[in-house]
Amino acid sequence: MSTDNVPLKEHILSLLDEKTRAIEAALAATVRASEKSERDVERWRANANEWRGSMNDREAKFVAKDVFDARIDTIEKQQQQYIGGQKVIVIILAIISTVSTLGAGLALLL
Repeated sequence: MSTDNVPLKEHILSLLDEKTRAIEAALAATVRASEKSERDVERWRANANEWRGSMNDREAKFVAKDVFDARIDTIEKQQQQYIGGQKVIVIILAIISTVSTLGAGLALLL
């Protein structure tokens, strides 16, 4: 039977049936793609939340700037005191050395 002998109504119904199947297949593919996209977005959000939590945990271990500055000031003051103490010790040792040298010199003179 050739297509020329098919009644027009049956031919149109056949074409509509083909188009309907094609549309249903496209719609099903769209739904699957949309579901996959939603799963991917949820997975991304979970990863983003985990990353954010990790960054918050990491930042919680950081020292606050005001605390850091106060500690640095304390260290610098202690360092200055230590350096000042070293200078005093050097001066005392120089005096002792000078006195020893003078004492030895006086002993030779006497």
